[in-house]
Amino acid sequence: MGSYSMPPPGEETHARRQITVIVLLLFGMVALYQFEQFASHPFDPTAMLALGFVVLASYTIGGLVGQIRLPHITGYLIAGLVFGPSLGKALTGLGLPAPFDKGILNGEVIEQLSLIDTLAVAVIALTAGGELKIEELKKGFRAISSILAAQMVSIGVLVTAFFWLISGVVSYIGLPGVEGLPMTAALAVGAMVASVSLATSPAATIAVIMESRATGAMTRNVLSVVVLKDVIVVVAFAVATVIVGREMGVAWLRSEATRTTSCTSDPSRLRRTHA
Repeated sequence: MGSYSMPPPGEETHARRQITVIVLLLFGMVALYQFEQFASHPFDPTAMLALGFVVLASYTIGGLVGQIRLPHITGYLIAGLVFGPSLGKALTGLGLPAPFDKGILNGEVIEQLSLIDTLAVAVIALTAGGELKIEELKKGFRAISSILAAQMVSIGVLVTAFFWLISGVVSYIGLPGVEGLPMTAALAVGAMVASVSLATSPAATIAVIMESRATGAMTRNVLSVVVLKDVIVVVAFAVATVIVGREMGVAWLRSEATRTTSCTSDPSRLRRTHA
């Protein structure tokens, strides 16, 4: 049997400090919100307070997660889940103090930080694009193209076929809103959802690769697939959206025409419809 080894004293002390920092940030955030409620000024600092708190807290949680040998980005994801609006809504009845009653990153704060969100997406796209190198793409062209083709075909076929099945082909798994759509419209919606299902996160992939300092052909191919796949997703989603708009419009016109025809053949139904 293997023996359990205790963490080094230095790491344990560091973890305690990080937990202390998180607790102090929580109390500090509550105190700042209480002070802000009594302040009389036109400027609303809620978004800046939330941004500063989340940056510091997520960085600290990421370091704390690193103590158990997990990537720091895992801690960032946990911080987003804990401080987001979902958990705040789930704990509404507990009477938590502001801002935890609605979530630090509630809908209003997220709307105020929309500019930063847009800039972050642009920075992520630039970073991901900068990781692509023509020479490396040429070296791994066969592997990269094979992975992309396999994922596109498998996910595209499975998701599209699933939406076709829930459109009423199999009655007991019919999905409201999709059930009753014509086959062409259901396939178009399935293709649109399939294009989104292909998407991955270049930021998370790059963060894990940089933190683990991974190198080699596998790392190069994985990163290239992730970045190129997102480019394909953007194009595929735009095309699928146009097709869905056209097919859903045709489906709506067909349903309206069917309803009008039935009403015309039955005058009493027509009177009930207009009433």
